[in-house]
Amino acid sequence: MPDADYSRWVKPDQIGTVIAFLLSDDARCSITGASIPLAGRI
Repeated sequence: MPDADYSRWVKPDQIGTVIAFLLSDDARCSITGASIPLAGRI
């Protein structure tokens, strides 16, 4: 993807934040079997 605009991509730390939430007790009962799309800026 030589013409990709990398500034629009989701940053690794943002992905990590979502993963950390999904592993936390806050998401324990409220999220099961969900697909969670992560998209950069449009």
